[in-house]
Amino acid sequence: MPKRRPKRSQGDLEAEVLKGRWADFRHNELLHTPEENHHARRRCRQLIEGGTESISWDELIGRQ
Repeated sequence: MPKRRPKRSQGDLEAEVLKGRWADFRHNELLHTPEENHHARRRCRQLIEGGTESISWDELIGRQ
């Protein structure tokens, strides 16, 4: 009978998944100015807290 793989904790699995995502995040952050990153984080927080209705989509895409 083959050996069973040891079970890994949920925290270990999440940490492994996030390693790649964190590297992508840091790389994407370098592509923009600190001001653009600040505004993007603020919009993200608005979306999380208030839902899609809280975002001014016309302003975001530059429509007038």
